[in-house]
Amino acid sequence: MLKPLQIFIYSLLACTCFTACKDKKIENNIVVVQPDIVNNPIYKKLDKGKEPADIILYGNKKMKPKTSDVFYQNSNYPGLKDTVKAKDYTCDAYIKDGYLTINIGMGSMFGGFGFHIKCTDEKYSIEPYEWSDAEPIGKHNPVFKVIKQSLILNKNKYFMGDSIFGKVDFKIIEDQKITHIGKGYFRGKIEKSN
Repeated sequence: MLKPLQIFIYSLLACTCFTACKDKKIENNIVVVQPDIVNNPIYKKLDKGKEPADIILYGNKKMKPKTSDVFYQNSNYPGLKDTVKAKDYTCDAYIKDGYLTINIGMGSMFGGFGFHIKCTDEKYSIEPYEWSDAEPIGKHNPVFKVIKQSLILNKNKYFMGDSIFGKVDFKIIEDQKITHIGKGYFRGKIEKSN
């Protein structure tokens, strides 16, 4: 029979192991490949919608079907919570310098915000961004703390012109004060980077 002190020590070791394993999973950032994600009914729903876009910046992109059903918000913009605008993002994907970059965001000629998913081999990182033509280039370098994140893609390798389908789910804290939350499905074609 175990004594109370032994039970306490075993419990403490189990909690430590669980916490260490949980943190390691976040550090690994492994992409889950799920080819059948392309059959998710959300993509038929996206076919019925039109891409939100700034017509000056994106030209005829406004006529294309929606590419994103991702809910994204950050605590700098609390007005986006639980509104249609919280899902009003576009998805663009491109390959540059050996990296696949998926951009989910909204913008115009004067500014924008969203997040980038940068993939290399089977690993990835998610980084929120915000820009404005009124701000000087090169402000501070933010520090991001990942609370949770997962990424599912339909393939493990992409080439120019390939179709990409995926699902993202994350919560990230920026500079210990701004909370970024994103969750949902996206799709697109791998295009040439600018």
